[in-house]
Amino acid sequence: MKTKWFSTLLTVMLLLVLVVPTAAGAQTSATPDKIVVSKFGTTSISSASGSPGDNTLGAIPTEIQKPKKLGSNPLRSAPAVDDAVPLGAGSGSATSSGRRAKSNPEVILSFEGLNHRDSRLADNGNQFSGEPADQGICVGNGYLMETVNSALRVYDANSGTPLTPVLSLNEFYGFPPAIDRSGPSLVFGPFTFDIYCHYDPDSNRWFHLAVDLDQDPATGAFNGKNYIDLAVSTSGDPTGSWNVYRIPGMNDGTEGTPDHNCAGGPCFADFPHLGVDKNGVYITTNEFPLFAAGFTGAQVYAISKNALV
Repeated sequence: MKTKWFSTLLTVMLLLVLVVPTAAGAQTSATPDKIVVSKFGTTSISSASGSPGDNTLGAIPTEIQKPKKLGSNPLRSAPAVDDAVPLGAGSGSATSSGRRAKSNPEVILSFEGLNHRDSRLADNGNQFSGEPADQGICVGNGYLMETVNSALRVYDANSGTPLTPVLSLNEFYGFPPAIDRSGPSLVFGPFTFDIYCHYDPDSNRWFHLAVDLDQDPATGAFNGKNYIDLAVSTSGDPTGSWNVYRIPGMNDGTEGTPDHNCAGGPCFADFPHLGVDKNGVYITTNEFPLFAAGFTGAQVYAISKNALV
């Protein structure tokens, strides 16, 4: 008797679980054509009236009623907060007729580039061990230049054969060694890093970019001075001569710079990158206070390409 009573009660409870959501859903208005996903939950919006369907959390707040287009990031498998997602079929065109990249690309040229040992032993071993070894490659006019922290080398672009010895960045820019170990005591020069290179076919010139921090010659402590170093080849041959330009990055009112009021004094022109078009050479940096926490903002330097080359 007890078993039969318990079975009947369980059946009633299951029916309640199944029936109640269906009844609640029956109160919803016309079939929605949008769903708003928000921190308040997922809510239907009717295309007929523009009013929300039944929502146990109450009316949709005004700030989340504005539809937003769902991003096309393939890594996103579901709508993000505040996205409005169309429920109907998309209106895009088929992609089956488009040109496709080969599924089995082939290696055309492989050669050993610069490694940590090359960088450390350049300039008679008067180098630091820099990690990570930021790397850049630029190719053109039959040459390939590879640059790392803190060295560079030029290769034949067709064979990978080295055309120059491994040069330290300080040698390349004409600076004293980053750390001179040859004498009775250490002597410190500019600390050069954050490299970038580019070949411009329009002018048939090579551009190499770095940033350096001045060090106290006796102690190696940073003294606040820092520069954007831009080298421009005088021909299409990167094994030939280059002109070197040094742009102050302190932006503290010294050496003709504006004063950006960086905390602690000098600013720091970090992470320089370079772009070239028909008329100009453009350098961007991320500017930080050198001796304090914070971020000033991105900086852009625009220079006449004709004047440089």
